[in-house]
Amino acid sequence: MRSSGWAPCARRTARVRSGCAPDAGAPPAGKLSAREQEIAELVAAGETNAEIAAALYLSPRTVEHYVSNILAKLG
Repeated sequence: MRSSGWAPCARRTARVRSGCAPDAGAPPAGKLSAREQEIAELVAAGETNAEIAAALYLSPRTVEHYVSNILAKLG
């Protein structure tokens, strides 16, 4: 199953932080941890939690935890 309704926010954040889009209200730099940023970028690329977990050698539940933290930080 592909990403849900929060994917556009994650994609926008990843584009802004990578310098590919103007900063349109992006969260302050450093708000996400390095691992959270890495996971947000994978989510923005359309990866599922299971795909992210396999790529980063994490459990899917751990990825869900990170995604939950990312969403809370990004509002």
